[in-house]
Amino acid sequence: MTLLLPYPIGRLIQPGDKIFFGLQPDAWAGRQAEACADALQRQRGQPDHRMRRSCLHMTLAGVSRGSAATDELLARAAEAAGTVRCPPFLLELNRVESWRGDPRPLVLTGEEGVIGADGLHTALGPALAKAGLTAGWASNFRAHMTLLRDRLATPIQHVRPIRWWVREFVLIHSHVGQGRHTVLGRWPLIG
Repeated sequence: MTLLLPYPIGRLIQPGDKIFFGLQPDAWAGRQAEACADALQRQRGQPDHRMRRSCLHMTLAGVSRGSAATDELLARAAEAAGTVRCPPFLLELNRVESWRGDPRPLVLTGEEGVIGADGLHTALGPALAKAGLTAGWASNFRAHMTLLRDRLATPIQHVRPIRWWVREFVLIHSHVGQGRHTVLGRWPLIG
């Protein structure tokens, strides 16, 4: 377990910021996802919001929003993360689809290639529940990575698979409105 808090979290968090557990693509997969977003942007025109490569991620479970994120809450989240057991897995995202919203998220999803992410999400649930952090864990989880947001609906399109070996999960601080993420902790996947 590695928790990387540079100073008390209260100084970091702004209203609207989010803290969550997630997966980050490796450099190769990040470039592939960015190329996929480029192609979609050429097809669709200028989106309302485009994810920066440094912010590409797959959310596993929310931990806190804004001022509710305290050092004590993050310590409980870190302790819970340290109890999760899941072997490393190959993640594969092979289609793009629009989800509901305003603006609509355009997301990368997968079929059988996301089974490992589903398993990690499921393993995280009891650990978070034991720590009293169930508010951000959803039973209707659907593995996805948001590429951009705009107002156009897009039918499901298959794309060249984007894959990477997932060997860790991370605790991320999303600085909402600033287009940047700070990794607060890393935990290796152990089977």
